[in-house]
Amino acid sequence: MTRPRDLAIALSLANICFLEAWAHLVGLPGALEGRAPAGIDFAGIMVAVGVTAAAFFSGARVARRLGGVWLAGARLLVVMALAIPVGAFIRTKYESCGVACFAAFLREYRITLTFGCVVLLAGVLLFRGVLWRVIRSLLLFALPFVVITFGQAVVGMVRAPWLPMTPPLGLPPPAGAHPTARVVWLIFDELDERILFRERPSSLNAAEFDRLRASALSADNAYPPGPETIISIPGLMTGRLFKSVGFDRQGLRFEAPGAGTLGWDELPTVFARARAAGHDVRALGWVFPYCNLLAPQLSFCMYRPPYFGIYSHDPSPTLIRSAAAYLASLLPWNQHRLHLRDFTELLGAAREVVGDARPGLVYVHLPVPHPPPIFDRSTGQTTVFNFADINGYFDNVALADRTLGEIRGAMEATGAWDRSTIIVSSDHFWRDSKRLEGRGDHRIPFLLKPADSHAALVYANPFNTVLTGDIVLAILNGDITDVEAAAAWLDAHRTTADYPYYDSAAH
Repeated sequence: MTRPRDLAIALSLANICFLEAWAHLVGLPGALEGRAPAGIDFAGIMVAVGVTAAAFFSGARVARRLGGVWLAGARLLVVMALAIPVGAFIRTKYESCGVACFAAFLREYRITLTFGCVVLLAGVLLFRGVLWRVIRSLLLFALPFVVITFGQAVVGMVRAPWLPMTPPLGLPPPAGAHPTARVVWLIFDELDERILFRERPSSLNAAEFDRLRASALSADNAYPPGPETIISIPGLMTGRLFKSVGFDRQGLRFEAPGAGTLGWDELPTVFARARAAGHDVRALGWVFPYCNLLAPQLSFCMYRPPYFGIYSHDPSPTLIRSAAAYLASLLPWNQHRLHLRDFTELLGAAREVVGDARPGLVYVHLPVPHPPPIFDRSTGQTTVFNFADINGYFDNVALADRTLGEIRGAMEATGAWDRSTIIVSSDHFWRDSKRLEGRGDHRIPFLLKPADSHAALVYANPFNTVLTGDIVLAILNGDITDVEAAAAWLDAHRTTADYPYYDSAAH
């Protein structure tokens, strides 16, 4: 009777290990993935569960034959495997509310968690047999969950196309008009004004940002249009502040003060307005599904999904590659690996696009210094094994600085740097900055270097960067040509400073 029982336990455990992947696949609309789930995604996760279950079952049979310490070790591995879904929950908690919020969660439930750890430790030391029987019973109890998840996957395979739908291609550059202005708008995700300029750690080098600041308008009191990317980026695109952003099967829905709930197709963007004025527009970015939502407004688009995505984004998806992506999601460093991959691909494409001196608007949203850490500033090398917290953020800031230098170098090589107006900013501040000396700061960097200009100006008046899209249009239309004109424009148009809806912001 041990063989069918081992098989049932192996299948149940494998299915639970992919709990986070199942949640992404059947519980979310796929908005952040940039595409809806395809049949190959549903088939891939079933193959991944099957492969994992086969590995667990084979290990159990070998351990039973060897007995003794091998059997005890196999049971310990089962307990360790249960840490995978627990770790996914912790990661989700961390991502959704930050380290400070997660620390509050731990404090709130410290008695329960401590008691649970004591019981688990006592079970391991004193009642190993009883503990194993309890775990075995729980896994057998969870076996019907396999039927539920696989049933949903089969339905998904039937309803969805087998291969992912290709995002619509961008349009050719607009014909007729021949504008000459060029704007390169760089968004460094989660770049913080306090850390970058005001209270920079002595161990952190940001020479490229300092170099740009010495020849640009630099804002001392710039605030983002929201506390997180999915609220802030739509604000930057549309010039409006949103209280919340939600996902449904139709896409993104926005709650705008005084306007109720709006769909994306109801919101004119800076890209559409620039193209209507005859300007070429190209965009690269991550997290926000640029290509699906904005392709009709662009002549070039590149999108990378967030590091917590699960689907395979291989350009030539196969069943094996799909299953491999799910299996890789079990690795402790998988999110670092995906983050580094997305960063590397976006930076490579960005260097080519910004180096092309064609007039128009080039928009680049880069995934650093946003966690997880993918750089080690002590060695100057990218890595997937940096699990530091505060220092990890500083490492990513150093990578953002090096990235700015690479983008500048690519532009200087073609003469595009001097001929372009450069805007460098962020979508939101460092959300865990309160962990540094117990103080937070909502300000973000905002640097504007006009074309053919090297003058520096410090702008002290507070404003919200939700105005950036209008600034871009003013530059493209020739209304802003130097730092003094940029400062005058900000004085005339600034209204709200800090984002006013922190209590209600949600997604």
